[in-house]
Formats: sequence, C-alpha cells, structure tokens
Amino acid sequence: MGHGLEPARLADFIDAALSHGELAFSMEELEVRAGGPLDGRTVAELRDEGIFALAIVHGEGRYEANPPADRRLVAGESLVVSGSSERLLPLRERA
Repeated sequence: MGHGLEPARLADFIDAALSHGELAFSMEELEVRAGGPLDGRTVAELRDEGIFALAIVHGEGRYEANPPADRRLVAGESLVVSGSSERLLPLRERA
C-alpha cells in the first residue's frame, strides 16, 4: 500500500500546477512585514482562508518546515505558502 503520490506523479503535478495558468495554483514566498497583513497572524488563520504554510524562513537557509497551526508569524520572517492564485494575489498585493 502506498503512502501518497509516487515521486514521478508528485513532480508531474507540481510542474503542471506551477506552469499552467488554468490550474490557478501557486507557491510563493511572502515577507512578514511589521503591521502588514501577515504580522501576528497564525498558521491556522491563513489555512482557514485557503493559504497553506509550507515553511517559515529564518534568515539564510534556515527553514521551519510544516509550522504548527498555533504558530504566530513575526515581522522579519518570510513564509513559503501554497494556495490558489485567487487567494494569494490579494495577500501579495497587501504584503
């Protein structure tokens, strides 16, 4: 019994999702700015809006993968997220 998508299928999905506009799926890195729309919010709050936190970036090359739902975002961090382009666009514009 498998434990998820086969590596080749996963790579194909990611390639298709990120390279074809009609799938409307995006992965982005967003900066958490003081007083901005991400500052002080939790991972759970973003998830409730259809934005999924994959990792929090602390400086060069330090990643906090799969942050817990109660993890509160702090200015100066960056957030690697996935979600529909429709959900991420307004957040990116306000960030």
